[in-house]
Amino acid sequence: MKITTTSSRLFWAGIALFLCFSACDQNRGLSPEDYSPENLLSWNQTIMELAKEKDALLTLNGVRTEAIAFAAAHNALNRITSIYSLYQSLGEVVQADPQAAVAQAMFEVTLSSFPEKEAELMDMLEAQLAEITEGPVKEQGIQLGSECAQELLAIRSADGW
Repeated sequence: MKITTTSSRLFWAGIALFLCFSACDQNRGLSPEDYSPENLLSWNQTIMELAKEKDALLTLNGVRTEAIAFAAAHNALNRITSIYSLYQSLGEVVQADPQAAVAQAMFEVTLSSFPEKEAELMDMLEAQLAEITEGPVKEQGIQLGSECAQELLAIRSADGW
């Protein structure tokens, strides 16, 4: 089981780094060195821990939550630096903080699956957002992450979960 956990963590670390690097824009003074996959990986770990606690992964709620959360994060980052097709088209490219967008998207999707953990999830979100310099780019990132999460949650709302 340790191999699976380590392999999964390395896989998501690679995805997280790639997404964060893709969202960097040299014209705004952002570079890959400004970002780390740790926040995204901490959401991944939290989702799996909550899913194990809730139903021992028997319903695959955690896997579904991760799929929607990572799709929302992908959409948010791709709206900042348009490189790939979006899971669902939401609009034009915006100037926003990638870390704020990812944190907010992951928070909202995770909260939708584990509403009983709102206080814990809010603490995690606030800690991650506190690391980002205040300003309009941060606020735009929060708004973008929220929009991407809500759009995907609306699309998946008829899944029967």
